[in-house]
Amino acid sequence: MNIKLITDHKKLTEWVKSESDLDIAVAFWGEGAIRAFGLDCPGRKVRFIINLDSGGTNPSEIEKLFKQYPKSIKQNGRLHAKAYIGKSVMVLGSANASANGLGLEGAEQSKWDELSLLVDDRATIKNAKTWFETQWEENQSVKMKDIEKAKKTWNERRRTRPISNKQSTANDLFTAALKGDSSVKDRGIMVIVFTKELSESGEKEYNKLEKKVQQKYDKCEFSADILPNTYLISFSDFDNGTITCDGLFKTPSKLQHHGIILLERLDAINGLKIGLLSDWRNALQKIKKADKESYKEMLMDVVTFVQKYGKR
Repeated sequence: MNIKLITDHKKLTEWVKSESDLDIAVAFWGEGAIRAFGLDCPGRKVRFIINLDSGGTNPSEIEKLFKQYPKSIKQNGRLHAKAYIGKSVMVLGSANASANGLGLEGAEQSKWDELSLLVDDRATIKNAKTWFETQWEENQSVKMKDIEKAKKTWNERRRTRPISNKQSTANDLFTAALKGDSSVKDRGIMVIVFTKELSESGEKEYNKLEKKVQQKYDKCEFSADILPNTYLISFSDFDNGTITCDGLFKTPSKLQHHGIILLERLDAINGLKIGLLSDWRNALQKIKKADKESYKEMLMDVVTFVQKYGKR
């Protein structure tokens, strides 16, 4: 019996690519896993057991997998295994398929140290295959409705995934968004622009809410739907055409009032200050010139906004 340690994730992907027949029971999948493991190559005989329920699997990646292996994917919401079982060799360890249970993927995952064991013992592999068959029989096949449901859980989990001190390469929100830094990407951080003052009815509603909660909050009045626990990088551009920065805010965990929203003011988002206001104003002027209607009530993901309009 041979047992080898695998500490380099690339060696694991190379081994998976070399195996034509595989049973894979890996809980969490991230962007790029299909390509990395060569699972997009035709003619491979592969079965998958995954965990779609916990929010650690990117459902968009499973949607791609589903198109290629529609009858070969089953779902176990309690699965935490990482087992790649071939005909005569298997790999067991900590390595998920690009992502892990913390909702990390891609470059984020590369910051984590993984350890796996490659085993060729016949008895052990036979037992592993028996275990896999039991899991296969006990669990349900993945359907498109399962993937659609998982997308909501995934998006919520991505917002709150931990930030490694190795991941952030920027000193402010604008620079981080320009780089697509993990500290801001898929974190529920939006750029919002107000082009109208608070209405009279909005002011009255705010006064009622302020008395009810008995605490001083900032407020906003916006017709578009804003999700709970959303970070806002807020700007105002009223009749005089001057773009001013209102500050950084966070919406409450429960939004009970449509229109008027009480906001928590922040000094920074994920440890990052807003950055140079001139960079933000230049980007906002570009979208204002390009699409005035969209600009009037703009609510856009910060990375999407900065990478489209904010290149220096």
